[in-house]
Amino acid sequence: MSIHQSTQGTRTSGPGPHIRRGPFIRRGIAAAALGVLVASCSAQQAGDSQTRPVGTSCPETITRLIDPSKTASAEVNLAVDKTKSFIDSPDAQARLEAQVRAATAKAVDQAQALRVSVFTGSVATVRVVFACPVLAAKYNNPAAREKRTAHLRQVAGDQVWAAVRDTAPGAGGRGSSIVGGWAFLAAAAPLAEQRHAVMLSDGRGKQEKVAVDLSGFTSVSMFSVGRVAASAADTKSTTALVNRWRTWLTKHGAPADGLTVTSGELQ
Repeated sequence: MSIHQSTQGTRTSGPGPHIRRGPFIRRGIAAAALGVLVASCSAQQAGDSQTRPVGTSCPETITRLIDPSKTASAEVNLAVDKTKSFIDSPDAQARLEAQVRAATAKAVDQAQALRVSVFTGSVATVRVVFACPVLAAKYNNPAAREKRTAHLRQVAGDQVWAAVRDTAPGAGGRGSSIVGGWAFLAAAAPLAEQRHAVMLSDGRGKQEKVAVDLSGFTSVSMFSVGRVAASAADTKSTTALVNRWRTWLTKHGAPADGLTVTSGELQ
C-alpha cells in the first residue's frame, strides 16, 4: 500500500505501515488462536473507563475461509474516528471506505491478525467491530491460493466496512475522541508479537492528560489528519495538526523509527 499525500505530512524512516517507502514489518511470530481471541477481545480497562465490545469474535463468514492452522505474522489494530467532523459527507464516507478496505486487504495479503474499532468520545465510546487472529486464506490446492486469497480479501473487506459503517460508538466518557482511541489501542490485548496501531482521524480534538503507553507497538500511524468532512483544512493548519500529533505520539511511546503522521490517505 501507499499514501496519496494531499498536504504536508511527517514520517520518520523505518517500517511504518501502508506507505510507498515500506510495508508493514513481516518479521516475528504470531501468538493467537481462535479460542483465545474471544477472551482477549472482551471489555478492557483504560483508566477508569471500560470499552463496549461489539463483534469481538471473528465472524463465521470469515472463519470458514481462513486456515486455523496458520498463525499471524503480525497484527493490525485499526481505530476509526466516527465524529461528524470527519465522516459527515459523501466524499468523506468514500475516503473512509477506501482506507478501511485497504487496511483489510493488506492484512489478508500478509496473513495478519486484524482488530477494528470505532469511537467518538473517549475510551468509553470504543466498540470493537471486527477481530480475527489471522486472515490467511484456506486452500487445498496451491494452485488455488491466489483465487482463495482474492475471495477472502473481498469478503473480509465487505464485512469490515459494513461493521464500521453500521456500528454506532458508545456514548459518554471523558476525553477527546482521539485520545480515547489511542488509549484503547494501547490497552488492547495483543494478538501477535509484532503490533501495528493505525488510526483514521481528522486529528481535531483536545489532548487531555490520559495515561497512554504506545511503546509496545512496532509502528504507530495516523492518517487523514486535517481532512474534515466538509472541506480540506488549509495547509498551514494541517501542518500544525500533523506536528502536534507527532509530538504527542512520540511523548506517549510511539517508536521513532516506525511513526507516521500525515494528512494523506491509507492506501
